[in-house]
Amino acid sequence: MDLVIAKLNEDVSWIKDLPYRIFLYDKSSQPINNSIHLPNYGNEADTYLYHIINNYNNLDKFVVFSQANFTDHQPNFLEILENLSIKQNMFSSFTEEIFHCDHDGNPNYPGLKINNFVKRFNIQVPRTLTFNEGAIFGVSRDLILAYPKQFYINLNSCNKEDNFAHIMERLWEYIFTVHSSSS
Repeated sequence: MDLVIAKLNEDVSWIKDLPYRIFLYDKSSQPINNSIHLPNYGNEADTYLYHIINNYNNLDKFVVFSQANFTDHQPNFLEILENLSIKQNMFSSFTEEIFHCDHDGNPNYPGLKINNFVKRFNIQVPRTLTFNEGAIFGVSRDLILAYPKQFYINLNSCNKEDNFAHIMERLWEYIFTVHSSSS
C-alpha cells in the first residue's frame, strides 16, 4: 500500500514507523528531508494529482491519500489503516462526517463552480453530491488506472482556479467510482 501525505507545516513524526511505502509532499518554505517539495497552491488536491501523474505506472495495489494533520477529520486514521481490508475496485473514505451539496456548493459552501468541472471533465454525478470532508481516502490502483494519465494532467491544470481543493473534495469519490468514457 502507498501512503501519500500532503504537508504544509504539520508535524509528521507519526509516519516514521509505518510499514507502508510513504510519499511525503511538503509545501512548506523549508521542506523536511526525505520529502518531495511542491509549490503551495491547490491544497491537497494538486498534491494527490501530482502523485498520480508522476507515479501512474508505479502505483501500489492500493493508495491512501491524506492531509498531514488527519486528526481534524479522522482521529482514528492510523487504526483504520492498520485494519484496512483491501479489495479490488475499492474506494474508501476515511472520514465519517457526511455532507451534501448541489452543483454550486449549497448549502455549506455556496459559489463553488462544481458544475464547470463536472461538464469539462465528463464526471458523472447526481443532482445532490454526497461527500466526506477532509479528502482523506483510499483507492485501488485499478480505479485510478481506469482513466488515462492525461485525464489527471488535465484535472491538475485547474489547480490554481478558485476553490480547486473544495471542488475536488466533493468529486474524488465520483471520479473513482463512476468512470467517464472520455477524458
